[in-house]
Amino acid sequence: MLMIVCILSMYVACVGDEGSFYEIFEKANLGQRLNINFEMDPSRRYSFLACIISGLVYGLCFHGTNQIQVQKVLSLSNANKAKSSLQWSILPVSLMYVGCAMIGIILYSIYYDCDPILNEEQTGITRYNQLVPAFILSKYSSISGMTGLYIAGIFSASLGTMSSALNSASTITVYDFIKPLYKNGDLSDIKMYWLAKVMSIFYGAVCICLSFSFSCLKIPLQLATALIRVTQGPILAVFLVGVLSRKASDKCVSFAFIAGNVITSWIAFGSLFSHYNEPSLPLSINMCNNHNTTNYDYLNISSTFNLEETSFSSLSTELPHAETFYLYKISFLWHNVIGLLLTLLFTFIAVLFTEWQRNIIPVDSKCLSPVARFWIKPPKVPESGYFKYKYDLNDSAISLSMHSGFDQFNANLFN
Repeated sequence: MLMIVCILSMYVACVGDEGSFYEIFEKANLGQRLNINFEMDPSRRYSFLACIISGLVYGLCFHGTNQIQVQKVLSLSNANKAKSSLQWSILPVSLMYVGCAMIGIILYSIYYDCDPILNEEQTGITRYNQLVPAFILSKYSSISGMTGLYIAGIFSASLGTMSSALNSASTITVYDFIKPLYKNGDLSDIKMYWLAKVMSIFYGAVCICLSFSFSCLKIPLQLATALIRVTQGPILAVFLVGVLSRKASDKCVSFAFIAGNVITSWIAFGSLFSHYNEPSLPLSINMCNNHNTTNYDYLNISSTFNLEETSFSSLSTELPHAETFYLYKISFLWHNVIGLLLTLLFTFIAVLFTEWQRNIIPVDSKCLSPVARFWIKPPKVPESGYFKYKYDLNDSAISLSMHSGFDQFNANLFN
């Protein structure tokens, strides 16, 4: 609710400046911000195909394989409540995504003819991620507590995710890495509870240190996006292999997962450090001299949020666009899709060369998904005019039922 209130307050302030939504969309249309790109070129940063396919993979990863989301769902008492909660979340989550995207369009219309980054000397803004805080400070600084409420809304979104992430990381560490070390099972629940608490504090300290390290980077959002999307695709591939097949062993999947992560990381971070950027859409500073900048306290925005102007120039040399390796030009939206396809491909190759004829997951396994049962063929049992054989997958039992020709039944039939 706090985040929604903050977004609505942005709308009130922005529409108040522009006059109507019609004027907002008219400026966005003139600035080519509403154009939908249907090109098949993977190097285009945002295209319709990239958004649809990458969005589908992202949704499957977030709601199906993400430890944070799955752990929340598993905290409910039964499967029906889990399904209901996911279904009810569709509307607010969709509205939140649309609402945040609309803020970008509205802010563009406000700075339509005077881009604050190009007008850095007058505004003091050096990065576009400073734009929202700058606008809030300029519009609501006269209302006591309003700026603090809005900044709290921004941080509440991050803290809500971070608290779940720390909890999930500590849980995985205790159950998957620490507990197996105790062979005799003498690790009690109370010990695991306190171990999880200690690990949460440890991971929290690591995150704080990383935040200080990343604060000096000019592109922290791209770095975070690369870290997330690099692992999304391979993790989803592992789950799909387990759901759709019985062939892959843990060794095959581990090999494919590592190989998929390595190649996807190479592409993602190579793109990040190559400094390749698709040419931006038109920006203007034609009317900057006519803007009333006295009402906008931009000059202290960098010092207020302690944002430094630092780039990756010390880490890499920016290459001309024509000389940039093509894989580094691929849009970041495709990185999770690339990781998914590569991991599936490597899994298939590993299974093909090792144990293609052997099923790893038995028919009666509790871990066998309902989807995988469609690929299970019943055993071939000869069918005669006297007997009809029926194979039951649930209890692996064969039942016999007699129909025609009972009067001709004799013992020789069983020879």
